Amino acid sequence: MNFGNVKNKKIRVVYITGESYIDHSYTIIKELRKHLNLEVYFIFKALNAEVKRFLSVFNAFPVTRKRYRNPLSLLDELALILRLKRLRADCIWFNTLNVYQIFLVKIFLKNYLIMLHDAEIHPSTSDKHGRLSTKLLIKFHRERICTASYSQSEVFRKLTGTTPKVLPLPVIDYYKDLSSDSNSPDERKGRKLKFFFFGTIERYKGIDHLIDASVILEHHKDKFEINIYGKFRYSDTELFQRIKGISVINLQDEFIDYKQVSGLFRDNDVLILPYRQVTQCGPLLISYSFNVPVICSDHPGFREYVDNGKSGLIYGNSSGELAEVMEMIINEPDKIKEMKDYIKTVIHKKFSMESLASMYIKVLTDL
Repeated sequence: MNFGNVKNKKIRVVYITGESYIDHSYTIIKELRKHLNLEVYFIFKALNAEVKRFLSVFNAFPVTRKRYRNPLSLLDELALILRLKRLRADCIWFNTLNVYQIFLVKIFLKNYLIMLHDAEIHPSTSDKHGRLSTKLLIKFHRERICTASYSQSEVFRKLTGTTPKVLPLPVIDYYKDLSSDSNSPDERKGRKLKFFFFGTIERYKGIDHLIDASVILEHHKDKFEINIYGKFRYSDTELFQRIKGISVINLQDEFIDYKQVSGLFRDNDVLILPYRQVTQCGPLLISYSFNVPVICSDHPGFREYVDNGKSGLIYGNSSGELAEVMEMIINEPDKIKEMKDYIKTVIHKKFSMESLASMYIKVLTDL
């Protein structure tokens, strides 16, 4: 079915995205181009191999950005917005807006939509530009905002009194498409169970809960290991010392190259997401693409995507309760295979971009 037909003509949508959203943008564009006349503008700081590949795959228009503190960046942003205005598209869809764009879009564009990924700013974040742009977005563009999950929509409604449209993020197949490996059979038998954490490590992501849980499970140390992949964004000497003293934990404190991601997810068994707060979670959606189940804290942002006991396990937000759920998996490892099968047959059908496409297109065509 071609959802994008209006009077037998595909609507023209211009999609503006950037490096921070490259994985889910890839997934969204790949499917929507089957239904819409979709043009892509990609904003980046440096032309690396990953950016080159994205530009080539989608024949995207390249937009090099300067640092926001550079006053000349305002001229670049103005040139971009005026170029977009001249396109006369049915809809111009921004994945986000920086501070300059917030004002320029308000002045020059009419048919636009803004995807808000974090309606609730993460606790302890040090990104001052991100905080300011989110506040200004809500102040000046609330009627043009859609959120990336229903839980974020509810947060937005409580903040503003306005209920935005929702474009739920899909299962991310970017890293799976990059890999030439086929889905390997379950070879877990005979080796330790591998729990893992993946992604940039910030305080709100609760890595200390995982450390505490590992200590509680010390008596099972011959049966499991915990692999932590991701760069710490804060300094905690005491926490680092604790990690070094725990034999079951392997820490890779560095940025994970995009080409390594598929190997990490295929080599581990269960993803741990001990977040204290969540709006939308990229690692969860990557995990589903590899049929890897999750253990996550109890927040609406996770409950929206996780069927408790089926695609993952939800614990009650304390280190002790996380340890209990991990111990259950250690004692009942066959549960992993059950959850993998459920993800493959149910979750993919529910949250694949193919399944969500009609919802996206309705939002775009009703603008």
